Amino acid sequence: MPLLRSLLPSLRIAPRLCATALLVGCWRGDGSALPTVDVDPGPIVAHEVVLKRPVSPESDGWGFARAAAVRFDGDRMLVLENGNSRLVVFDSAFRPLTYIGRPGAGPGELRGIYGLAVWEGEYAITEVNNGRISVFGADGAFRRIVLLPNGFTQVGYGPGGTLYVSAYDQRNYLLAIDRAGIARPFAERPWDLYPDAVLVTPLLPGGSVWFAITDGGVVHVYDPQLGALVKFGPDGRRLTARRLPAALLDALTKHAALAERDFGGSGRGALPQVTSFSATDDGRLLLLFPAHEGMFGLLVDATTYRTRPLRWAPGTDPQLAGFGGVVHRGRFYRLASDEIRVFQLDSPVPRRR
Repeated sequence: MPLLRSLLPSLRIAPRLCATALLVGCWRGDGSALPTVDVDPGPIVAHEVVLKRPVSPESDGWGFARAAAVRFDGDRMLVLENGNSRLVVFDSAFRPLTYIGRPGAGPGELRGIYGLAVWEGEYAITEVNNGRISVFGADGAFRRIVLLPNGFTQVGYGPGGTLYVSAYDQRNYLLAIDRAGIARPFAERPWDLYPDAVLVTPLLPGGSVWFAITDGGVVHVYDPQLGALVKFGPDGRRLTARRLPAALLDALTKHAALAERDFGGSGRGALPQVTSFSATDDGRLLLLFPAHEGMFGLLVDATTYRTRPLRWAPGTDPQLAGFGGVVHRGRFYRLASDEIRVFQLDSPVPRRR
């Protein structure tokens, strides 16, 4: 079992930020350093179809945060049930096929599950409480454990089964972990792009980041301090960065400030946060965020970063913000606390030939 000992004490501020880390500020959308993504004018509209599927047929826990992530393995839908500490596998008719994992801290057991990734019949699950990745086969058999600096992280697979997780390091976004469990820093933060006075805040609570991986091991990171998507090649070299539209960033910042004040904070250091970031089955990127004027997300071309807005159909319940979701075969699967809701997109995502 590989232990990433050298990476555990990684919550350090990069040297060039020492002089500015104490400055109080918030996201600055001046657009001086980055070009903005191109936005296609015609939105993609999500119409509810199919069903509302309860995540679990059992009532054995609180509904809040029961469902943590959703992914697909072919026709099988995989849902992390945090409240029940397991991975539920559904067939194409959304009937439960099997349950993987059980509560606990031993091999094959799960606690505080958060991130999920799929690769060639292998499922990787990050655990906040156990501070690790647990890996299972598609047959449900436990395979191995990889210990992490912090289990509160997304997880993704790259070429050859390399695992990517948040680095919890002020210098780098991610760690890349090979099949032997050896980790290396990956995707250095673009310090040359940050404003001169920047508040060094976590990208998510604890320092986790939103990222997605597309064909060839290209890694995409959403950085709310820049309000931008940052692209890295499989060697970790930065390729490009593009800011989201200023009006959207302003709306997300205001939403984050209100949420922070609801929990007793000042809201002054709020950043434009998103709720989910993933790759679609056709190689695009899906960026989800709190609904703003009917728009709840962007579909992003992974090569050009050209985007199309995602909007709810008229009359759709605006409370369908949920926690995350995926696009699979032209449908949008929205994850709420205790159910999956399925929507048809009026401009189905083009399939590869």
